[in-house]
Amino acid sequence: MNKQDAIDVLNRYMDGKDNVKKDVLKSAFSEDGKVTFDIRVGNINFPDELNGNEQIASEMFGDFHDAFSQVKSYYLDQDFIELDQHRVVNQHWLVSMKERDSGNTRIGSGLYNWYFQKDEGNGWVISHVHIVIQHMISFANQNEWLSKLQQKLADYPWASKNEVVEFLNQCSELAPISSYLSEDSKG
Repeated sequence: MNKQDAIDVLNRYMDGKDNVKKDVLKSAFSEDGKVTFDIRVGNINFPDELNGNEQIASEMFGDFHDAFSQVKSYYLDQDFIELDQHRVVNQHWLVSMKERDSGNTRIGSGLYNWYFQKDEGNGWVISHVHIVIQHMISFANQNEWLSKLQQKLADYPWASKNEVVEFLNQCSELAPISSYLSEDSKG
């Protein structure tokens, strides 16, 4: 597996997840693929584990999109460490969305840990992803802040971590995410 293979399957995952494309999301995973979560905040819920590409595609984001609109998620930087035994660890992410009930903006961040395998029918696919949800912050959507963020991050689903931190610094409510991403960059 090379870097471009990883980018291609990660793009397929994000397209399926954010754009509610069940077949695309299903094709990003191996038949026996697995998603596990480490949720470190109390204001978002996912099951501990999902097993099989059918369950992942059917359940992972169905209720999620009922609760949120304008969902866009980003991988922060394409400079992930060399693929080691078909895996990418500590891939930072940012999610931006609007809460349907309150109209608030919600911004979250954390890490993906990816494990890939070769599939005869779909090329490279995800065999397992462990998702760490480090932060999930809700705040009033002032001056169309969410739209401005999503317009600024035009290379969807990829974004520069430094560009994201710079933009998040404009909103005091997001200081914990900005600090997390800045500190983690120092390494």
